[in-house]
Amino acid sequence: MSTNGLVVCGYDSSDHARRAVGWAAEEAVRRRGQLKIVTCLNWPVGADAPLAPRAFLPGDAAAPELARVALDDAADHARAVAAEVAVHTQVLQEAAVPALLDEAEDADLVVMGARGRGGFARLVLGSTSTTVAEHARCPVVVVRHAAAKHEEPGPFAGQVVVGVDGSPASDAALGFAMEAAAGHGVALAAVYALNLDAFAQSLGMVPVESMHPEQIHAAADKILDEALAPWRAKFPDVPVTRDLYQGHPVASLTEPTHGALLIVVGTRGRSDLRAALLGSVSRGVLHHASCPVAVVPAPR
Repeated sequence: MSTNGLVVCGYDSSDHARRAVGWAAEEAVRRRGQLKIVTCLNWPVGADAPLAPRAFLPGDAAAPELARVALDDAADHARAVAAEVAVHTQVLQEAAVPALLDEAEDADLVVMGARGRGGFARLVLGSTSTTVAEHARCPVVVVRHAAAKHEEPGPFAGQVVVGVDGSPASDAALGFAMEAAAGHGVALAAVYALNLDAFAQSLGMVPVESMHPEQIHAAADKILDEALAPWRAKFPDVPVTRDLYQGHPVASLTEPTHGALLIVVGTRGRSDLRAALLGSVSRGVLHHASCPVAVVPAPR
């Protein structure tokens, strides 16, 4: 993974992708890096076969030229959002998922829209965005439309929110979130979603009925303190709130976060429990959050 400030944005001409371009342009400027906007001639248009090459643009000789026109429009939009951003564009011949995963090898960050051109109405997140977020070697931010006007701002409105569970993946997410909060000049909300049964089992506290809830809360509180300590020392100017929510991690990270600047999650949970893997928690947050979500890979 690179550390050159390169932000890569996958673009497919959808409204969600256009919003992602604007978000990526601002992020590239914040990082004092560059923005690379890419599109693929083989972009999936359905969720049934996320790796199958399907025509994102008309499958004829005009497709490459149409792709370049689309990218020029995206670059103009990026400069309209952040005039000082350095923008590069590229048309990729491969299918979208492997192409974007290759781009992630040389990037600090990949940014994508929440739904692609061919998403079905019942889908909240396109298959390409989900798959890239699951497998990229660098953090991936998935951007969706702004929250509906009727949604009341939650307690973390305007803040960066991060899910913490004491795991190496969680620590990587916490570092990314702290840096984001410092860069944007906002507060950080560190959320520990306390599912009592799963938490007790992960610590070897079985059966959970034999444990006092106070003991489990105290153990979770200690994990949260220990996880935050080194990052608080590194970013002393970032205001930090600590929140323990009892319930499922997905609900704990999405229900109170309407209006948040960003939610950050890691790709693995604390234990080997299947419920802690990205397939349930991180993917659930990607599907249900009403603000941009950053998925940060576990250290390798």
